[in-house]
Amino acid sequence: MAVNLQVGGAVRAGAWYGLRPADLELPALLRSGGLGIVLAPRQMGKSSLRLRAAARLASDTRVAQVDLAGLGTEGVTPGEWFTSLAAEIAAELGQPEPTLAGAPARGWLTFLGDLLDEPVVLFLDELDVLRRLPFAEDVLGAVRAAHERSAVDPRWARLGLCLLGAASPEALGVPLNVGHRVALQDFERPALTGLRELLSPGVVDAIYAWTAGHPYMTLRIGAAAGEDRVDDLVERFFLATGASDTNLAASEREVLVADGGEVERVETYRRALGGPIPLAAVRPAVRDALVLSGLLAVRGGQLWPRNRIVATVFDAAWAERVLGRRSIRAAVRRWTDSAHHDEELPQGRELAAHRAWAEGRADLSPDEHALLRRAGEVAAEQAARSNAVTLARTRGWMVAALSGVGAALAFTAVALVRERDVAREETLRATELRLAAEAVSLAGTPRLGEQALGRALAAADLDPAADPPEVTRAVAEALSAMSGRRLHGHGAAVVGVGCSPDGAITSVDRDGVVLTWAGGAPTRGGVPPGNPVEQPGEVEGPDGRGPERLRRLVGPGVELRWERELAVVVADDGTTLPLVGHTGSGLRWASFTELGLLTLGHDDTLRRWDARTGAPLGAFVLHEREPNAVVRCGLQVVTGAEDRTVGVWELLGGAGRAVALTDRAYIGAAWSGTSVLTVDQDGHPHRIDPDTGASVSSGPPALHPWEQDPSGQYRFDGDLPAIHGPDGEQRFPPLGEPALYASWSPDGKRVAGSTPSGSIYVWEGDRPPLRYEGPTSLPCRPVFGPRGLAVGDDDGGLWYLDTGEHVQAHSTRVSSLAWAADGRVATASLDHTVALWDGTVRVGQLVGHASHVRAVAWSPDGTRLATSGDDLTVRLWSDAGAELAVLRGHTAVVRSVAFSPDGERVVSASDDGVVIVWPGSVPALLAAAREAFGAASAAPR
Repeated sequence: MAVNLQVGGAVRAGAWYGLRPADLELPALLRSGGLGIVLAPRQMGKSSLRLRAAARLASDTRVAQVDLAGLGTEGVTPGEWFTSLAAEIAAELGQPEPTLAGAPARGWLTFLGDLLDEPVVLFLDELDVLRRLPFAEDVLGAVRAAHERSAVDPRWARLGLCLLGAASPEALGVPLNVGHRVALQDFERPALTGLRELLSPGVVDAIYAWTAGHPYMTLRIGAAAGEDRVDDLVERFFLATGASDTNLAASEREVLVADGGEVERVETYRRALGGPIPLAAVRPAVRDALVLSGLLAVRGGQLWPRNRIVATVFDAAWAERVLGRRSIRAAVRRWTDSAHHDEELPQGRELAAHRAWAEGRADLSPDEHALLRRAGEVAAEQAARSNAVTLARTRGWMVAALSGVGAALAFTAVALVRERDVAREETLRATELRLAAEAVSLAGTPRLGEQALGRALAAADLDPAADPPEVTRAVAEALSAMSGRRLHGHGAAVVGVGCSPDGAITSVDRDGVVLTWAGGAPTRGGVPPGNPVEQPGEVEGPDGRGPERLRRLVGPGVELRWERELAVVVADDGTTLPLVGHTGSGLRWASFTELGLLTLGHDDTLRRWDARTGAPLGAFVLHEREPNAVVRCGLQVVTGAEDRTVGVWELLGGAGRAVALTDRAYIGAAWSGTSVLTVDQDGHPHRIDPDTGASVSSGPPALHPWEQDPSGQYRFDGDLPAIHGPDGEQRFPPLGEPALYASWSPDGKRVAGSTPSGSIYVWEGDRPPLRYEGPTSLPCRPVFGPRGLAVGDDDGGLWYLDTGEHVQAHSTRVSSLAWAADGRVATASLDHTVALWDGTVRVGQLVGHASHVRAVAWSPDGTRLATSGDDLTVRLWSDAGAELAVLRGHTAVVRSVAFSPDGERVVSASDDGVVIVWPGSVPALLAAAREAFGAASAAPR
């Protein structure tokens, strides 16, 4: 037909355009130096709005438009990203390519300030991609800073900023409480007046009845309206294909993203299908997610299904199918419908099945969390009332119901150790340790479990080669939950603790005796200067009962509250995150720190949480009798208690030990003899003593540990790239594009570098480099091994460049690869797995990570592997594929792992700015457990 309607993409000149209030509001806001935030579902016309606003402004304002998706997210550092952003802006404004000085965000702001001799408007589109950047907070923080500078410097009032996207800053985990939200709504009936002139009024009304003004759907049906009836077009375009339509599929993906809130989103959407929901009845984060996904719309202060098409495709049956995939859902509904009566809680095998289903999941809803917590508490209370002898006789059932009977497990494990006969089978020994270790990890029964594990480890004649992996995994989990030591020396209850900058701890008891702990036996005396002794900080509750319970604590952008026997974090936008773990009522102490939220409960446990997500980051058993004092001391928390002991609890590491902490992410780690070499996000290398944590910068910023020639004769310059001799003389001309990675052969005779275009260059001796055409762009770091040079690619392929062999290793990008001494290769991938290869033959697979795997390393003897990734864990594996241990302690993506030369330790480097050294073998892991739990096993029963 002759009607000029454009479906999808920015509307071209000459095509019909429906004018909306945002078309007038946005240019006026930006011309006045404002910050406009345009958030709307996909295919709402954001690009068209941006182009038209830019055209309106261009007559008297310089305009730069940047698509953030084009700057990349995978493996990019903050410095690279901000430099690329500045280069795009400069190109748009006809400026020379800038060089940013100092920290990336600060350098970008300086660059912007230099442009403000005259008005500038900057559009940053595709805000959603920041979800894939670990430094999204830095980006939005820089935008906020640029906007707020106009209050103190008139030049910055010449800068108009516009952010556009389909994800709110809150969804990125970085609330942006400045700027003005510009609403981009569906077409209202008056906006379709021009369309009525192109189509008949009856056709436009029929389309509107289905789409409610949805821009993409309205134009897609309207462009074909001369061929068929409107109802037939709707059936063909949307209803027959359902969620396979690209727009509807994107909506479904946004709602079902596994972030822990999908159940609440689907439940809320299902409620809206039955009738409109008042905005006040829905948490803001849930409301925004559903509106920006395109499933719901705000009309008249209420939430409605977006339109008739959406409600037909995503109907109540769809919601039931989605929720029905969760095996726990029936139990949750039964419990919530009964007003949370304990009689309706799952028990026994049903509870064990639900705990097994929930293990390791990041998408549990608040109701699911609450049900599992309460069911575990009730089961533990019931088990504690049972006879220990009966429990020992029925230990087979106890193993089946392992996750719900914490106190009973501890008693059972102790009984099993006492009964143990030297001639018992290996399986009995495994059961003893598993019961004891898992008892440690269960909330509410930590002291009994700690003693049980200590006694089990002391009694068991461990053979690391024979002990099944389930035992070492349980021991590793126990170590993650228990990371501390108790100091004995006081003769009365400890009522105050403190620490000095050099790490010395001071404590005072009820008799006024002051002890100073500085490694070894305590010394008696007064409180040294600069080492104050502190009492626990508590806040008077609103109930007027005094400082008995901590009821509320304000943090950066969030508040901690205790509501209905559950600790919750409440964000500025009203989002509520339950902290599932503490039992009893009230908190003794809490503190917001750069390491997360710390809470000390009346259940005598200290816990660490991610304040943004509510995820638990560590739990620490405290004392036999309640703590009286607590103070933060660097990477430790120090407590004093009624049981006359001082507790020292490591906040990071779990089974490992944090040896470096910085405000910059670490992107790589390696070993050089007994030292750890790391590289931070700015490219600066550091040499760290793994025993003392002492750090000394080593080498120029461009030099990474893996770019060092083992012979020490040459240096690889990745910026050119080129080879430099020991005198600094360049050996070969630059190649014309930078190198992403580089690797030296073990003998130092060859070096390989990969470039963004996918090419691999190999230098050997004095000959010019050989060039291998890249299989795809963005190869991972090429690595030399016993069989030559290997590299993985962006499509999941593994290439042996010396022989030309290739195998499709994974379904998506190979992020890292490593050689074993015998020539086997391990490939880590964003598909959550690691594959093991002998040439082109797959000989094993490691499955267990819950997200992208970023790094893999072999032990020197080739019997074990270490991996790390986006699920914040480091994992140890046998070369047969058995998972030996899950090591928890990092709070962000873990980008690098490496074994020590003796294979007994593993170092990991993470975006959280922490470097941790872990036990790297089963004997080392068990030795760490014996050391940690030895004192507990000797404690009075």
